[in-house]
Parts: sequence; structure tokens; C-alpha cells
Amino acid sequence: MGRQWGYILFIFIVFNESTFLINNYMKFIIVVLFALAATTYASKTQDQILALLQTGTKASDAIDTVFGLLNDLKQSNIDAQFAADQKNETDEWVGAQTIEQFTKIKSLNQKLFSQAIENRANYEEVLKQTKNYLAWNEARRDEIARKIDALQDNQCFSNQLFVKSIKHNQEALEVIRLLKQDVAGYIINGDSFEFTQVKAQSVAEKLKQYSNLFQDHQIKSFLALANGQEEGASSGHGATLAEKVLGVLEGLESELSASLENLKQNEINASWELAGWVSLSEAEISSLEVEYERKQVFADRTATQIQAALAQQAKSKIILQESQDALDQAQADLESRRADYAEAKAKRQEENAILDEVIIMFKKQVASWSGR
Repeated sequence: MGRQWGYILFIFIVFNESTFLINNYMKFIIVVLFALAATTYASKTQDQILALLQTGTKASDAIDTVFGLLNDLKQSNIDAQFAADQKNETDEWVGAQTIEQFTKIKSLNQKLFSQAIENRANYEEVLKQTKNYLAWNEARRDEIARKIDALQDNQCFSNQLFVKSIKHNQEALEVIRLLKQDVAGYIINGDSFEFTQVKAQSVAEKLKQYSNLFQDHQIKSFLALANGQEEGASSGHGATLAEKVLGVLEGLESELSASLENLKQNEINASWELAGWVSLSEAEISSLEVEYERKQVFADRTATQIQAALAQQAKSKIILQESQDALDQAQADLESRRADYAEAKAKRQEENAILDEVIIMFKKQVASWSGR
């Protein structure tokens, strides 16, 4: 703008000091025309300037022409600004609509991206729980197998003890039967009086090695009888002592027989219970194995779904970024159009201000010439 005004003043001074043989009207008109030619309208006014100079237009006609040209240029700017305002309103509306649409698209893509993340996280949680179950399933089967082995080992040891107990009980029964026969022989042969405490103590000594098979009170009662501490166990009542000893032996035999039967029954029950438990445990292991295979297939399928979910998440992220870029571009385009509009508007306002100044100067100069 300063350069344009400097150019105008330079032309104005040159023409005022010139010795060209033209009148003052024509000199100033030429100054104005050259000043206008120095503006952005140079291309538009060039032909009109040349026409005025070449045709030798009269001063009055030239003044009218210049006024008309100046007003036309100013009106052209006004019309251009009006059109620019209309276009700016359209650009603002279109830009706002575009930004609104891209904002909705971005919002939708954001939801889809969040959903993709949630889906992937859900699959990963399902896989984690499935793997935890697989680990528990395997540990459970190992635990059951260890218990089966341990119980079977215990049962094997128990069977050995059972066999020993049976043998020990049968030996004790055999000893009792032999002792009964000896004592009964005294009674049958009428030699009961010869069965003294010495004989009774001998019987007691033979039974001591099997004392663990009898109850304490029975052993104590038999020993008291053998030591003559029982009532009626004196030498004068030998038959009574023999009968008592025989009675005790029969009681021990009966108890031992019952104990042996209980031992056998307990062993049978224990073996039966173990067999039943092992059967149920093996059935549980089989069921767990089937469930393990099913869950393993499910885990493999879930792992595949996780890969697909990760791919979908990555794709959704790209789409979200693209929608964000489109929104940013739409906003940038609108801002660019706004800047262009503001720049063009400011330029037109500047040019109109120049035109107004030129018109004022031209009017003043014409008035000064008219007064001469």
C-alpha cells in the first residue's frame, strides 16, 4: 500500500513539473490512470488507459471517464465482496455440515473401536479362565491318581498285616484248642485234683505270647485264677480249678473266633470300600479327561478368536484414525477458506480505501483547476 501511494506521488510530481505540452487536466488524468494501473486492477484498466491516451480525449470527457472508471472499480470491489460474502456463508454452512458428519462418523468409529477392545478383552478373560480350569483339571487328575496309588499301597500293606493277623489268630486258636484238650483230659479222666496252680500257670505261660489278641480283663482274670487268687481255686478244689480254666479257655476261644471273623469282615469291607472308591475315582478321571479335551478345543478356538479380535481392533483403530484425519482436514479446510475470505476482504477494503483517496484527490484537483 505504501509503495502504491509512493508510486502515485512520484507520477504526480513528475507530471506537475513536466514540460510536456499538455494541459493540467490531461496531466492529472494521466497521473490518476497510472496510479490505478499500479493497483491490482492494472490488467483491467490497461486497455482503458491506452485508449484515453491514444485517442486524445478531451479534458472534460476524460474527467468523466476517470470518475466513471473509479466508481466502476469501487463498485466492482463491492460486488466482488458481496459475492464473496455469499460464498463465505455457503462455505461456512457446508463446512459446518461436513464437520458435523465427520464428527458423527468419528464418534461411531470410536464406539466400534472401544467395542473391539472390549471384545478382545472378553476373549482374553475367557481364555484365561479356560486355562485356569485346564490347570485345575490336570492337577485334580494327578491328585486322584496319587491317592489311588497311595491307598493301593496302603491296602497292599494292610493285606500283609491281615495275613499275619489271620495266621497269628489261627495259631492262638490252635494253642487254645490243645490246652482245652489237656485240661479236659484231666476232667474226663477224673484227675482234676492233679490240675493244680502249677498246671494253670503253665497254661497261662503258653497264652502270654498271644495276650495282644485278648482283652486286658480276660488276661488278668486268667492270671489271677492261675495264681490262686480266685475264690475256690485252692488245691482242695482241683476239679473246680480245672473247670474254671477250661471255662476261661472256652471264653477266650469264643472271643478269638469272633475277633477273627470281625477281622475278616473288616478286611472285606475295607477292600470293598477301596474298590468302590477307586472305581468312582477312575470314573471321575475319565470324566475329567473328556472335559479336558473339550475345554482344550474351546481354548484353541478362543485363541483363534483373540487373533481375529486383535485384527479387528487394529482395523478399527486405523478407521478411527482415518475418520479423525478427515475431521481434522475438514476443520483445516474451513479455517483455510475463512483465512482466504478474510484476506481477500481486507485486500478489497484496502483497495476501496485507495480508490476513495484517489477520488477525493481527483475531485480536489479538478476543483482547483476550475477556480483558475
